[in-house]
Amino acid sequence: MKQIVIILAVLFIGTIQSIACDCKEVKSIEEEYAFSKAVVTGKIISKEQVVLTDSKIVEYKPNSKPYNGRLIMKYQLVLDESIKGNFKTDTIDIYTGMGGPDCGVNFDIGKEYLVYGIEGIDNEKTFTVEGLSLWTINCLRTKLSDNSEVEKLKQLIKE
Repeated sequence: MKQIVIILAVLFIGTIQSIACDCKEVKSIEEEYAFSKAVVTGKIISKEQVVLTDSKIVEYKPNSKPYNGRLIMKYQLVLDESIKGNFKTDTIDIYTGMGGPDCGVNFDIGKEYLVYGIEGIDNEKTFTVEGLSLWTINCLRTKLSDNSEVEKLKQLIKE
C-alpha cells in the first residue's frame, strides 16, 4: 500500500511539472525594458475571461459552448505610472493566458503590479490596441510592484 501511494505521488508531481510554464531565460531589467513595448505600474481592479478569436477579443459565454478561439484573461489596470509607452486613458486592459503551460500571469484584484507588456499577436494580426491594452506573460519580468526595480528602470531611462 505504501508503494502505491509513493508511486501515485511521484506521478502526480511529474504531471505538475510537465504542465508548468517553461520560460527559456529571464532577461535582465535592461534587456526586458528594450524588448517591451510598454512598462507600467498600477493596480488591478477587475478581471474576466474572454475569447481570442480571429485576432479579436469577444465576450466569453460559458453556457454557449463550443466557442471558436482561445480562452484568455482580461484584467483592467489603473495606471499609477507609465515608465515606457503612452496611453490614452488611465485605465488599460492587460491580456494574458490562463496560467499553467500558456505562461499566463495570475493577477490579484486590488494588488499593485509592475507590468512589462508587448503587443498581443494572433495569426500574425495584432489584437491589442495601441495606447489602450497590452499582452504579458510570466516569461516577461511582470510581477508584484517592486520599488527597487522601478528605480532601476528610472535610472536606465536617465542614462
